Amino acid sequence: MRCCADVRDTNQKCLTEQESIEERFLEQFALLEDGLAHLQLQMRRMSEGAKQFGSLARQMRRATYPADRGDEGMSSRFENRGGHSVKGE
Repeated sequence: MRCCADVRDTNQKCLTEQESIEERFLEQFALLEDGLAHLQLQMRRMSEGAKQFGSLARQMRRATYPADRGDEGMSSRFENRGGHSVKGE
């Protein structure tokens, strides 16, 4: 790789070429930063959605089994209906 520290007329082309490469690099880096910010926003939204879904699932479970005696009562009821409990595996 040539060093373009000497900015005489003969090396002007080299300097322009290097500036062009630097500009492309900075543009690509900015695009990567924008993509990362978008990804972080999407992950935050997904996390909020998962929390809301978990809350809704708890409310539905409590509405379906209001006298639930904790996790053991729920898993035994589930197994008695022919389901498979994931707990303990």
